[in-house]
Amino acid sequence: MRYSGKEIVTAASTEPVTLTEVKDQLRITTSDDDTPLGILITAARQWVESVIDRALVTQTWKIYYGGFDDDTIEIPMPPLQSVTHVKYYDTGDTVATVSSLNYDTDTSGTVGVIRLKYGQSWPTATLRPTKAVEVQQVCGYGAASAVPETINQAIILRVKQIYDLPDPQVDSAIRALLAPYTVYL
Repeated sequence: MRYSGKEIVTAASTEPVTLTEVKDQLRITTSDDDTPLGILITAARQWVESVIDRALVTQTWKIYYGGFDDDTIEIPMPPLQSVTHVKYYDTGDTVATVSSLNYDTDTSGTVGVIRLKYGQSWPTATLRPTKAVEVQQVCGYGAASAVPETINQAIILRVKQIYDLPDPQVDSAIRALLAPYTVYL
């Protein structure tokens, strides 16, 4: 099933690159721009996440689907750590939770997957037309130290690109660093 929307529940509490790392790479020795650089680090991380459709450090998201179309639900924004719940809304906006005893969660692949267990089926209620199924997930590599270094370098290059002047060659370098991590759902 393809997802139809997503919203953040708990944002990343830390960034995968530090202000010191960015300042070292940009050869900045004063603290005059520390606040704007901190904002740029967050913006660069969010931009990288949107390009590769991955969560970097631990975050919680709600992912919405139009309905139960398959025995399998692919979960975006890998790596998937866990699924908190699967809920569904009927046409009267009454919410119900699918028992976790009815499905397995597979976090081992590039993209996380929820699969119905043998002999189980999804609820047969008539679902509302939009955001009918809600999956809440915890995703990301975990701690900032677990984020691959090439992704961190892409974040630093993105900060540099925004902080200095935009350079098309830097954009190409950033995308090349991110290419192996990009997910297409």
